Amino acid sequence: VYIQALSGGTGPLGIAKACRELESMKLFKKMPRFILTQTDKCSPMADAWAEAKKKGFPKGWEKSYPIYHDPETIIPTLATGYPKTYPSVSKLVLESGGEINDFPEEDTIPITRLVAYESAVRIGPAAAIAVGGFFRSLSDGLLKEGDIVIINVGEGIRRAPGFMAKLIYSTTHVDSIGQCTLMDREKYRKKLWDDILK
Repeated sequence: VYIQALSGGTGPLGIAKACRELESMKLFKKMPRFILTQTDKCSPMADAWAEAKKKGFPKGWEKSYPIYHDPETIIPTLATGYPKTYPSVSKLVLESGGEINDFPEEDTIPITRLVAYESAVRIGPAAAIAVGGFFRSLSDGLLKEGDIVIINVGEGIRRAPGFMAKLIYSTTHVDSIGQCTLMDREKYRKKLWDDILK
């Protein structure tokens, strides 16, 4: 299973092309299922997919998609409101047995904190949408026991300094070292997971 945040669609199309080429060289056995996740603040492909799925993917379904002018997302790398690649991306997803969904942008902060705590990797907001897509896929039953899952989290935090600032918890000002206390890492870990599983 290949999971990625979705904007314009060129990433998954490139991955599919690479898989086909590796398959032709007998280096790859089968195309992965593609699960592609958009921010809920700019989700034209996810909205079109949900509508087509509801109607049973009628003839010509892949040519029907909304265009969102000036999407209100704070994740500029995911702000593709005119999804010209939807016909190709949606066919790829359908043929792979995958899904196009969305994930709440407001939940990117807790996702990013959890990933940083568990893996010491600081991801950016688009990558947090991909990880959120993983959690949503688990919740929706799209992932099965034994699935091998790749989450494309290619975006680092440095591309989004404003986002990084939001990750910082506000603390009380201290005047001396004596006012500092040790943090219980297990309680903090539990809080991070609780924020995700709410």
